[in-house]
Formats: sequence, C-alpha cells, structure tokens
Amino acid sequence: MKIKFIGQSTFIITLPDGVTMMTDPWLAPHFLKHYTIPIDPETLPRCDYMLVSHLHIDHLDSRALKMAKRLGTTFIGSVKAARRAESRGVKNVIAMRQGETADLRGFKLYAVFAEHPLAADAVGFIIEADKTVYFSGDTRLKGELVSDLSRFVIDIALLQSACAIYFFKKDGMDMEDSAELARRIKPKIAIPMHCNDRFRHPDPGELKTALAGTNVQVDILQLGQEKDY
Repeated sequence: MKIKFIGQSTFIITLPDGVTMMTDPWLAPHFLKHYTIPIDPETLPRCDYMLVSHLHIDHLDSRALKMAKRLGTTFIGSVKAARRAESRGVKNVIAMRQGETADLRGFKLYAVFAEHPLAADAVGFIIEADKTVYFSGDTRLKGELVSDLSRFVIDIALLQSACAIYFFKKDGMDMEDSAELARRIKPKIAIPMHCNDRFRHPDPGELKTALAGTNVQVDILQLGQEKDY
C-alpha cells in the first residue's frame, strides 16, 4: 500500500493491485488554503474511488467532482455528499451511513462513527485491504467512536488533529484529542491531518511528542510525499 499526502484531509491511497482512492478531496484554490496542492486534477490519470466523509468545502469541492466525472470515479460518501455528487453528474455514487459496509474492488469499506456538529451525516471510514486504514474525517472524540473502532486491528490511522470551536465546544479533534484516540485504539502508525488551513495549522510534530513512549509510530507526511506501508 502507498499513501500520498495532498493536503488537509486529502490523501491518495494506492493498493498493491493498483486500485486508487482519494479521501476528502479539497483541490481548488480557496482563501482558507495557504498551500498549493502537489497534483494537477485535470491531468490525474486515475482515481477509482473517492471517499468523502461529509459535505464541507475543505473536504469536497467542485474541482474534485469534475475530476470524478472525467475519470469515471466511484464516489462514496455521506448522504449529503453523495447527493451533491449526483447533482453534479457523477454517474457511480454510493451513499453510506454509519454502520454500513461495502465490498469493493480489492478492499472492504466500513462507514464508522463520527460526530460533527455542523454535519449530522458525517462518517469515518475503515479501509480493509492488505493493511487496515482508519480515516477519521472530522469527528469529536467520543466513547462511541472508540467503541466502534475497537472492532478493528488498525495498521494506519489518518487522524484529524486540528479543529474549530463551535458554541464553546470543539467541532472535531485537536492534537490532544488525536493523541488520546491513538492511545486508545492503538494503531501501528498514526498520521496527523487537517492541519493545513489558514487558521488551523498546528505543528504536526506535536502528535509525535504526545505519543512518545507508546507503541504508536507517528509519521508526518509532507505535501506531495508518498510512502510505502
């Protein structure tokens, strides 16, 4: 398995048989974005699956939907995200709710617990292939999340590690929560994400510091970096 970091919560995951998937694609320029993505969506040759945790601009944008339409990508996402994809002409669309599973080419996908106060239909994903990968999307740290993930032996956890405050509460996981979730679900490797917008850009190295002395290895991927796992 190869994982390439594109920015924010966007990764390209390539399975050993060549099947590719992209998570929460934020591909167009935006005033909140302070980086340039390391790919050209207009010339990307392949994207078999697009996994979208919820319908927010930094997790799905119009440029991503145009790419999915051009490439014949199978779009898999929360209910509202799936509706948006269908409305933009994407032909192969699967809506997933928490607790649902899908058997796909080369892997099995589970939609797992997520709680986001601004996206009631949000989901996280477990990708079960040669490695088991958890993609958190945006979620608060809750007991229900830990309980749901305890069903799996997770090799790699892609963890939201920065969030906003909504009505005096976090709307997702910050670096402290990300570290606590890693301690509780014990992935072999944790990769921080969602640290790249203009207002939320903590040092991802904080996760490595917080998990020092545990058995969780922390990998910090730079923009455009691809790593074999």
